[in-house]
Amino acid sequence: MLDAINHVRLDIGDLGKEQFLVDGKTQRAVLESIIVIGEAANKVMGLDPSIGERNPVLWQHLRDAYDMRIVLTHEYFRVDAGIVWTTVENSLPKLEKLLVIFANEYRGGDGGPAGSLDGEASPVPGDPSAGSWVRRYDQYPLSRALRSRSTLKM
Repeated sequence: MLDAINHVRLDIGDLGKEQFLVDGKTQRAVLESIIVIGEAANKVMGLDPSIGERNPVLWQHLRDAYDMRIVLTHEYFRVDAGIVWTTVENSLPKLEKLLVIFANEYRGGDGGPAGSLDGEASPVPGDPSAGSWVRRYDQYPLSRALRSRSTLKM
């Protein structure tokens, strides 16, 4: 996931939002990396479901990344480049920081408190405002249908 986050950073380079919104080639590269992040997040959650109890902030970001992967993979014709940009600017840096902390703790290092984002409070389970990855995609029928399945509920 950290490699894919770095790929996003490299793919975007010095582009600003307006440049990104009209650059289909960069958008497709970024979408591919976000899909990889989401799939990896799903694998991590499956390998260690106890992360949700031990680190609810990380778990919420992993869950949101996977949910966005579902949208990008199955509703690609409705992808909003503005939402993707916001995700890259706001959610990926938070996920990256959480992953570095988690990796340090997992290896026995001192990565700081689990789930800490400079004093950010842990989300309340089920709180729809807890993550920011795909909230605006809820308006699409397929997103609602996919999330209504028990395996995809947030």
